[in-house]
Amino acid sequence: METPGPTVPTTTMSSCTVLSYYNLDENDEVIITSPNYPNNYENNLDCQWQVSTIDGAGLYLLFTDFQTENGYDFLVIRDSDNTNSGNLNYQLTGSSLPDPFTMFISTIWLSFHSDSSVVAKGFRLVLTSTPIRATEIPIMNENCQSIINLRADQEVIIASPNFPENYGNFEDCLWLISTLNGMRIHIDFIEFDTEGVYDTLRIGTGSDPNVDVMTNLSGSTLPGNIISDSNDVWLKFTSDGSVTRAGFQILVRSTTAGTTWS
Repeated sequence: METPGPTVPTTTMSSCTVLSYYNLDENDEVIITSPNYPNNYENNLDCQWQVSTIDGAGLYLLFTDFQTENGYDFLVIRDSDNTNSGNLNYQLTGSSLPDPFTMFISTIWLSFHSDSSVVAKGFRLVLTSTPIRATEIPIMNENCQSIINLRADQEVIIASPNFPENYGNFEDCLWLISTLNGMRIHIDFIEFDTEGVYDTLRIGTGSDPNVDVMTNLSGSTLPGNIISDSNDVWLKFTSDGSVTRAGFQILVRSTTAGTTWS
């Protein structure tokens, strides 16, 4: 996906108040840094930021620097508009620079916590509002029995049959996805709507859909992002003989192993 560019002057946010807000129009950009960056942040920090954009857009996150006390000082990112809800999409710590990524949601919440001992330089994060243009990425929804091999940093969209129209009854789809040794597979949910309990998407590691299940999904709640712990995953979608719905769109991409995402 092409990296979006700003159309307005960039604003930098480094304050560490109870909660700082920022609203972005399409292609607007904001920079969030840890307090005192590029100098060391302080001990005992609890910083919070909420970033929102317009409906129909997502947020592209690009880290230009990241150095925190590994295991003790964290930057947390949630797909939520408050601290007590949403999925814990990323928990970042240490000195490895995270890969850039897009969150397909209009509001995210970030928090940074430091403990009472070691401090470090901190982080600099550029967030850009970007339209969600699924057509720029190959879409796999015509053949729901597919083997997909991803190059490094390649991405593909997997969709339920007939999406955005309803899938059929008695669907039995299987996607086997692999990437290079040493890489991992990152799964972002763009849309998700299936018959709760009865029409399910199961995701697991390896190539055997009967073992190593990571998650079993159904209903209309948008799941959080998933990062595999190996270089191959499988996705299996089945529907029963009654109610059908729009189904799902999922962005799948190959990403570098060894990041501190969780």
